[in-house]
Amino acid sequence: MGRSLTALLILVALMLPIASAQEDYVPMSMNITLYSEGTARVEYLVESDPNMVRTLVQLPGPPFINLVIRDENGYPLWSTASGHDVTVDSIGAQRLFINYLTESLTSSEGPIWSVNVTSPVETRVVLPEGAALFDMSDRPIEIGVQGNSQYLDFSPAEIWVYYVIGMRQLEVEAMDLINKTGAYVLGMEEEGYVMTEAMSLLEEARGLFIHGEYLRSKNGANDALEVAKITVERADSASETVERAREAVDQARAEGRLHGLEGAEASLESAYELMGSGVYLEAEAEASKAYREAVSTSRPIDQSMLIYGIYSIIAISISALYYIFRGKIPIF
Repeated sequence: MGRSLTALLILVALMLPIASAQEDYVPMSMNITLYSEGTARVEYLVESDPNMVRTLVQLPGPPFINLVIRDENGYPLWSTASGHDVTVDSIGAQRLFINYLTESLTSSEGPIWSVNVTSPVETRVVLPEGAALFDMSDRPIEIGVQGNSQYLDFSPAEIWVYYVIGMRQLEVEAMDLINKTGAYVLGMEEEGYVMTEAMSLLEEARGLFIHGEYLRSKNGANDALEVAKITVERADSASETVERAREAVDQARAEGRLHGLEGAEASLESAYELMGSGVYLEAEAEASKAYREAVSTSRPIDQSMLIYGIYSIIAISISALYYIFRGKIPIF
């Protein structure tokens, strides 16, 4: 009996490494708290299979500093890390609370800091206290304040957040205007406006800010905002003209005024293409041309009636000549 038990224990021990390191977990949440010196604290919660002896979890930002993993009862769990992979002795644990520091998720260029992480779960990024948001990769789900720090919640994706720490008044004003312009341009793009010129000017303003030229950056952001607003006005005006031209073309077609309509349709199609490319002034000019051509169209001449008229004239002429030569109608 003793030998059988020993053999069974040896067999189980031999089997454990085979089934120990599997990626059998479900990400639940991730918080990334940023500090002014560039360090980031990652708090990652995953749901694990309590029947698994070990769980292999992939974490962002190796190497991991002060890595601590606990189960749902707060008990620490043994783990080993290799690159992004962390193997956790997780048997019996239903949840793994992972907490560590890292310096590899953040970087800086001049006064601009950035954090980059690819997350499989909704993620909250908390900026350092007193930091100002500069730019981001995508529109967050939510922006709010946590203590004295601003936070941003993102959907699962690759996340980029740019921020600035310790700015003077001019820097703050430039930053605020860059953010205001960026939000306006992004909102207009989501409504379907083509904001290529404004976005180009905004990127120049951001570049100037990075290089410390805050006054030029502020002026550039203001120019970008003005161009964005003018673009919206031009787009709305062009859209109204295109709609008027479309109605004129439709009316001409419905009334059978097909003579000259082909040119109006071609001009209208050109206007639509220019609208899609964001060339709103040229689009409005083409739409105006289409409208003029549409209202100038006419019904085609009925060829059968024309032929009938010609035959009638010929017949009358022949009849007149016949009577003249027969003497029915005196010549003098």
